[in-house]
Amino acid sequence: MRIVCLSDSNTSPARQHSASTRTCELVRDQLAAHNSSIETVIVHLTDHAMNPCRICGECLPTLRSSQDNTYHTPLHGKPIGIIAHGGQSEGALPYYKTALLDPLANAFASVQMRVIGTGEHWPNGVAFGIQNLTMPDSIFVTIEHDWQIIRQRIQPLVENVIAAI
Repeated sequence: MRIVCLSDSNTSPARQHSASTRTCELVRDQLAAHNSSIETVIVHLTDHAMNPCRICGECLPTLRSSQDNTYHTPLHGKPIGIIAHGGQSEGALPYYKTALLDPLANAFASVQMRVIGTGEHWPNGVAFGIQNLTMPDSIFVTIEHDWQIIRQRIQPLVENVIAAI
């Protein structure tokens, strides 16, 4: 079984050391601990040119869903667990839920994916903030995370995604 974990760090130089990549590695480790036959592929979105849809209509003739309302995308029913984070403290979790998790869940649901959460309070995934932030002499700040808390927070999501598979 293959699981894809998207790392969407917006800090290209951090790449392997970004919170996104490290979180994907935690997910990979938890999946492997559950079932050693699960292969986790980490895809770094910074390696791909992402262009926004400008709603020009050029693709309309090739979109089967626009011609046939019974059409199912190739992602139909595939479970997805979303983990959101940013550069603010744990107090920002309600913001992360509203500004990151919910819009991402809506986008994935629009391509017919099944969004997996951790329960009533976090139906669209999980989020975490930072432990500390310092300003070095470069343009990049130093961000510290509590990886033990993050590991504990994502574990129920990983378990729910496994159960959904």
